[in-house]
Amino acid sequence: MWQYLWAHIVFHTVRMFPRAHRLAIRIVLLAASAMLVAIPIIVMRLPHSSDYCKQDLMSTAVAMEVFIIFMFGFVVVFSVQEPLLPRLPVVFHAYGAACTLFTIVLAVIVSGADTCRATTPELHSLLLVALIAGFVSIAVVAVLAVLWIIDWYRPGSVLDSKGKRGLMYELTQIFPCLWVVGENAVSGAREECERPMKVKV
Repeated sequence: MWQYLWAHIVFHTVRMFPRAHRLAIRIVLLAASAMLVAIPIIVMRLPHSSDYCKQDLMSTAVAMEVFIIFMFGFVVVFSVQEPLLPRLPVVFHAYGAACTLFTIVLAVIVSGADTCRATTPELHSLLLVALIAGFVSIAVVAVLAVLWIIDWYRPGSVLDSKGKRGLMYELTQIFPCLWVVGENAVSGAREECERPMKVKV
């Protein structure tokens, strides 16, 4: 799930900068994303990673790497493409659902891999960190989803940008893109997110 949240963060981080000043942040975020792709590959190539383990952590790590590669593809598209293709947000949210299911499967595998700490310590640590990051990401998205549902059911109760009221209004003045997911928005949050941030030179 952390892969979905990372691509989501990249999408909005790039758009918090004026279009004329986005090159540097794009390079930084693409470099960071490339590192996230490389880390599992490096760990899988370590000598102990191929040792015997009760759970097949190597196959799990390969599956995780596939999700990360898809994440990198979304990061590249979200960083450079404006506007996005209309169907892309739907595909991205479907990817997020798949990431959630993988996190649940990963929890089952890691919970039964205590003996692998001795035989494949680096691989076990990698998957454990990914699992923790996944559950933290699920918690973050779940909290935001509850707020989105409340605002959909009672418009303006959580965020009303035009009326300058709501539970999240003050927060979105500091982090305007926090409220928006993909191309979907409520109560004028899209306009707040797309408004270029003023940069003093």
